[in-house]
Amino acid sequence: MSLKEKLELLNDQSSITEIQNYIEYMKKDRGFDTIPIEREFMLMTEEVGELAKAIRKETNGYLDPARTYDFHSCEASLVSPVGIEPTTNP
Repeated sequence: MSLKEKLELLNDQSSITEIQNYIEYMKKDRGFDTIPIEREFMLMTEEVGELAKAIRKETNGYLDPARTYDFHSCEASLVSPVGIEPTTNP
C-alpha cells in the first residue's frame, strides 16, 4: 500500500495508534527512521513554524474568537512540501 493510500485511511475518527502507525510507516518510507532524534525534532519544529506562518497569514495575525476559521488552506502549507496532497474534506 502506498503512503498516499495509507494517509487516505486516516480520518477524524482515527485512533492515536493508527496515527502513530502511519507516522512510523511514513518515516521509514522517507528514510527518517535512521536520523538522530535531535534532527527529527528540528525538522518537526520547522514544519510547525510553517504552519504557524500559514495561520498568521490566514488570520492577519489576529484570532478573533467571534469568527469561525477554515484552515484548510493552511494544511497545504504543511503537507504539500513533503509530497502529499492536502485533503479537500472540511
